[in-house]
Amino acid sequence: MVSFTTKNLTALPVLFVFLLLASGPVPAGAAEPGSAIPDPAAQREIIRRRMEAVTDRVVRQYLFDLPEGMARPDVLVIIGALYEMGRLGDANPVRAEELYIEAAKLDSVEAACSLGNLYQHGAESAFGVIPRDPARSREWYRHAAERGSVKAMVELGNIYTDGQDIDPDAKLGLKYFLDAAKYANATALDRLEPVIRKAKEWEEARPGRDAGFPTSKEEIIDKALVQEFIDVNFYLEQVASKVYVELSRRIAAEFKE
Repeated sequence: MVSFTTKNLTALPVLFVFLLLASGPVPAGAAEPGSAIPDPAAQREIIRRRMEAVTDRVVRQYLFDLPEGMARPDVLVIIGALYEMGRLGDANPVRAEELYIEAAKLDSVEAACSLGNLYQHGAESAFGVIPRDPARSREWYRHAAERGSVKAMVELGNIYTDGQDIDPDAKLGLKYFLDAAKYANATALDRLEPVIRKAKEWEEARPGRDAGFPTSKEEIIDKALVQEFIDVNFYLEQVASKVYVELSRRIAAEFKE
């Protein structure tokens, strides 16, 4: 899964589908007045399949004609995550995998991390099974780490240090942790050092007050790691919100027809 969260996204699709059905036309297979009561399970399956078809059609059209300013690899990863988490109907890790792979071919680092996570944990749904594949997971994490992903470096550090599905290798695990710290230091230290300096001045002006600011280079590097995650996640959250709301609107409109 991607490193960003979607807890702030408005939960629309599943709810509005049933609200729309209440006021829309009777779906194929529903009972006419005076006829036998239809099987609820069969009705749910009709709704699920229709939802699946509409969602797939809307997503394909959206990807075919992306709004201006939307980067295709980022959108592919975001939609893949929505499929994986079941935000566009039933969870569909198989479709998510397809979208992640397409984005990875466009050199998306986030897609590589998402594939690493997907194969690390595996997934199962009505659409199929993505089996756990630790070796393949490490391969994708390495792919992302080589392209500067701090998240992938940290994941590999954990995998090798803890011996997750592999013989422990503390030396290699430490290497990945150090790589992550160096990368964060190179990209964020310059931005954070002025903040640390001002924080120290503020603390000196207010003796006895513990502001919780870092006071050493090591702590600055830790802050840099956190800041790198925040920067990436904030950007993806903004794009994800736009994509999710627009897809929800289009699915609702088409489902109602």
